[in-house]
Amino acid sequence: MGTALIVSRNPRVIQLVQQSWGPDVQPVAPEVFPPNVQTLLAEMGDVPMPAVVVLDPADRLQDALYVAADLDQSFGIPVILVSDRAAEIGLAAMRSGVRDIVHPMAPLEEMKQALDRAASHTASDSAQPGSPGAASQRGKVVTVASPKGGVGKTTVSTNLAVGLAMREPNSTVLVDLDIHFGDVGSALNISPEFTLPDMVHGPSAMDSVALKSLLTQHQTGLLVVPGSDSPAAADAVSPKEIGNLLNMLAGEFKYVVVDT
Repeated sequence: MGTALIVSRNPRVIQLVQQSWGPDVQPVAPEVFPPNVQTLLAEMGDVPMPAVVVLDPADRLQDALYVAADLDQSFGIPVILVSDRAAEIGLAAMRSGVRDIVHPMAPLEEMKQALDRAASHTASDSAQPGSPGAASQRGKVVTVASPKGGVGKTTVSTNLAVGLAMREPNSTVLVDLDIHFGDVGSALNISPEFTLPDMVHGPSAMDSVALKSLLTQHQTGLLVVPGSDSPAAADAVSPKEIGNLLNMLAGEFKYVVVDT
C-alpha cells in the first residue's frame, strides 16, 4: 500500500492517521508549515515519495493548497486536507486537487475511509489501459514555467531537481529548455561536454543508452540536459525533437524536471 506522509504538529491528527493507515506512516512536524513542495521535500529528508499525503496546516491553509496542487499536478500524489473550515474552502481545495477534507476531531472511521479512497485513487492511476504496469513505469514530467523571465524559474527547478536526486540518486534528470538563454549549467556550476542539441540529433535521438551517455552528472547524483552553448545549434532544435527527448527521458527516469 506504500507510505502515508502526515504533515502536522497536532498529536491527535498524527495518531489518527497512524491508527487508520497502519505502521507505514511518516510524520513530519515542521515548526512552520511548508509553503511549497521544495520545502516539504527538504523536511522529508531521505523518506521515499509517499502514496498519500495528509496535510494539517492549522491556520496556513493557503500554503497547504499550494502544496496540494503541486503534489497532485507534478507527482500525482493524492492529498487529504485536515481542516475545520470545509464549507469555506471546499471549492478552492477541489481546484487544488485535494481528494478529501477531514475535520481534525473526526472519528477514526472517517479518516480511514478518506485514506482508503486516496489509496484506491493511486492504485487506479497506476493501472491505466495498455501494457501491465506501463503507467507506473513511466516517469513524472515536472515543468517549471512562468509568463515572464527573471522570476526565479531556474532556482525553483534546480532546487527541486537536486532535492529529488539527493533522495534517490540517478532517479532524476533536469532539462534546460530555455534553449537560447538557459543557465542551468551555471546555476549548478557544471561544465558539460554535451548539450541539448547533441542529444536530439544523431544516435541519441533514437537510442536511450546513447542518450544517457551524453547526460552530465552533478555531484548530487542529478543528471542534466544543459541548454545549448551555441545560438545556431539551438535554432536547429525543433519542437518535435524536444517532445521526443522528453518522452525518452520519461521512459528512463522517475522524474524529469523541465526548466523553461
